[in-house]
Amino acid sequence: DNALIPILDKLGDHPAVMTWEIFNEPEGMTINYGWTNGGKIQFSDVQRFVNMTAGAIHRTVPGALVSNGSWSIQVSSDVGSFNNQYSKEKLFDAGGDPDGYLDFYQIHYYPEHWGNSHSLFHRPATYWELDAPIVIGEFPADTVAGKTKPGFSIEEAYRRAVEYGYA
Repeated sequence: DNALIPILDKLGDHPAVMTWEIFNEPEGMTINYGWTNGGKIQFSDVQRFVNMTAGAIHRTVPGALVSNGSWSIQVSSDVGSFNNQYSKEKLFDAGGDPDGYLDFYQIHYYPEHWGNSHSLFHRPATYWELDAPIVIGEFPADTVAGKTKPGFSIEEAYRRAVEYGYA
């Protein structure tokens, strides 16, 4: 009421705003996955905040896109041993707002941390079985370009992202 809504009232539908990103890699501050120093929070606190913030954005600026920059596909998909912490159901269960969902998943990929097992560049978007489009939000051009095998050029990375159906 005192920060987000006034900002949305002023800038919410500005043509320069492509999307409202709730967090950039919030997993780092959680007990489950965290790599930050100091106190860490429960993942349910992240889910509740994402749910409530996304809901406020969707109600205040109908048509606005909302996402969250996730540090790895492992917390955004239920394929294999992964666990989608940002599904509509999990976000609703944490915060209770039916408008508090992500319009697309924004995934980061760093092969030096995950190798090809988490690679968005080695599998089509459909592989991850998600209910919304996937945007590859971050990746290191120099690593994808050849330091990890199989290496390929930055042009090849973009080509694969498009051909594999990423948004």
